[in-house]
Amino acid sequence: IEVVSCIAVFMASGIFLSADGAYNKRVKAFFLKLATPAPPAAKQGQEIMGGLMLLYAMAFFVTGSLFVAMSIPSIDTASGKLALGAGLSCLMGAWVFYARRTKKKTVVSAPAGRQQVNEP
Repeated sequence: IEVVSCIAVFMASGIFLSADGAYNKRVKAFFLKLATPAPPAAKQGQEIMGGLMLLYAMAFFVTGSLFVAMSIPSIDTASGKLALGAGLSCLMGAWVFYARRTKKKTVVSAPAGRQQVNEP
């Protein structure tokens, strides 16, 4: 009954338009904005990638720290040594992701309208 009533309300809201003209204009403007492609923004993409790299670095750091802490009580067993190895691997991965986040690329103009990417 719940699924049928939800579907009925959803379908009815699409069939009957609002009487408010200003609301209908805002809805049309919203869908027009959704249909319009966004201009390419290379700088914005680099900022997003930098944020993702920081997120990955933090996740790997926390995971690696937990693995290392978990391995300490059982370091004499094979599972303790494997946990220590996994933790150290995660910590190295965190360092790699953090280092890649801080690496910046510069774009310089080249002849004939081509762009060249230089890394410091």
